[in-house]
Amino acid sequence: MKKILLVMLLTMILFSCATASAATPEQQAEAILQGSRLERYSTPLEGELKLGAEVYIVSCKGAVLTKAQKGEDCTIIGECDKEYYIVTESGCAGYIQKSKVAKKSPKEIETPEKADWTVDVKDLQMPFLMLIGESVPRLSGSIASSLPLTEIRVELYNVRSMKEECGVYIQHSYDENVRSFSLASVSKLIPFSELRPGDRYLTLTVSCGSLKKVLYNSIFCISGSFSRHYSATEQCAFSTPAANVKRMTDGSCLTGWEMGGKKKLTITFPEGKTMDSIQLEYREVCRGITVRYFDKDGKIIGACRDENLGSFYITDYPVTEGAVKAEISCDQKNMLLTELYVYEKGKRPIVAQHWEEVPKKVDVMVVVAHRNDECLFFGGVIPWCVSQGKTVAVVYMTDPALGRPAYTETLNALWALGLRTYPLYLHRVDERTTWKINIASWGGYEGMYGDMTEVIRKYKPDVVIGHDLNGEFGHFNHILTADSTLHGVLYAGDETMYPETAKKYGVWDVPKYYIHLYDPEHRINVDFDTPVESLYNLSPLHTAYVAFEKHTTEAHHSSVYSLDSFGKDYDNTCFGLYRSLVGPDIKNNDFFENLPKTGAKKK
Repeated sequence: MKKILLVMLLTMILFSCATASAATPEQQAEAILQGSRLERYSTPLEGELKLGAEVYIVSCKGAVLTKAQKGEDCTIIGECDKEYYIVTESGCAGYIQKSKVAKKSPKEIETPEKADWTVDVKDLQMPFLMLIGESVPRLSGSIASSLPLTEIRVELYNVRSMKEECGVYIQHSYDENVRSFSLASVSKLIPFSELRPGDRYLTLTVSCGSLKKVLYNSIFCISGSFSRHYSATEQCAFSTPAANVKRMTDGSCLTGWEMGGKKKLTITFPEGKTMDSIQLEYREVCRGITVRYFDKDGKIIGACRDENLGSFYITDYPVTEGAVKAEISCDQKNMLLTELYVYEKGKRPIVAQHWEEVPKKVDVMVVVAHRNDECLFFGGVIPWCVSQGKTVAVVYMTDPALGRPAYTETLNALWALGLRTYPLYLHRVDERTTWKINIASWGGYEGMYGDMTEVIRKYKPDVVIGHDLNGEFGHFNHILTADSTLHGVLYAGDETMYPETAKKYGVWDVPKYYIHLYDPEHRINVDFDTPVESLYNLSPLHTAYVAFEKHTTEAHHSSVYSLDSFGKDYDNTCFGLYRSLVGPDIKNNDFFENLPKTGAKKK
């Protein structure tokens, strides 16, 4: 089955490329996505079907998720093609052949009139973030329904595996006439404190008979402990009370001190010691930062002004020689300074970050759907490229669903990978939804292709490396990211496509494009296993392990969040050359083979 799907997929890809000038972007995308069962999953079909035989529910790759017995009820959540339903059973979402279920169709299930039912939730409070060791979050709010409620569900789904980890199901008969419900009674029933770190979807669903409505569906994150950099910060004196200093030095990007406007922060360095630099972190992007340095007589001996045009969450400023005090201010009022590190001369740790903007021309662009995909599915790619002296641009299709804490984790991971250029975001929403809604919320094909074409034209990579066209494990976001990357590569060199950005940045015909898991029999064999001096004598793949641990909300030891397990199923060393303007790879051990040499190898 896998071989058949792969042949179909490759055939459609070739067809798409051959007809790029004649077909619309939508038609090309549909052609590319043929062979993936997920591409026609649109509006969910809700209902219960009884199984006509013992069946296995499988993933899109054919892996068995769970077994269901004959006669059991099976919940249909989608219809992906003529042969398969998408179903849930025992907390798993997967595929089941239609021939294995009773002939009764989901559309034939009797339901109340939809127009007769209105339901809403008021004063809803759902947890957004839980830190290990902190107090357990609470749920609150009230549900009001015009018809009797027959079931209330509060469920937590693991984001990556899409398996239900825990849930509360409260059922009533229609005759009980329950039309209101308090969510406070549910909160104690969910074992939040027993869950490992990671991102979950927290979903609130209510039913009236066989009608169902999702009232709330959003990311809830359980985060591991924050770690603190070594610094001389605790030896410094500050002009703000100790309570504010504690908020700026607790290792959390969620707490801090509000500065800006007339509010200034003065830092007096420890006597007899020379400081190297000051690192600042913000809750939101901070503009117009000014840092002044003073000698022992109170005279200004150095100053810097930073407009932060790169929109960095972390900025870094060298301390002027001879300075004993620093004064920090910013133009924006109520700017939350969340973390502050003062580093001593000669003791600046390797984890201290100093980011640079992506240059106008890069050697390689790595395009991924989500934060941590750069480790899980791309493994040693980034550290290997960095070790070759190449400039790397990392492009994330989505913003982290967790928000600000996830940006910190991402920056920590990228820094550990050896990256020094700040990542780029195309600001799509990371959410669990249907295929059509996913496309619409991402701006449609035109919006996705246009943005990807623009970022390629702007930074002109010699090599682009992107996701598997089938989305690794069939993830919608991965499929759309791979599809957008492919079209961005094809369109960036065509001045008739998106002429506004062609005029602004010029066209750029990408010389080489590699795709994850593409043509495994002719994969490129890059050495990710040999230790490299510039990577602190770690191999590129070992470096990826270290970096993945920086994603503290993802990188705990389990079969789900593991570089090992994903390396086996979705080999993070397997990449195939999809497109080359400089000839085929002969040595087949270098992403930059046949390209002009750019950048000296770092020692």
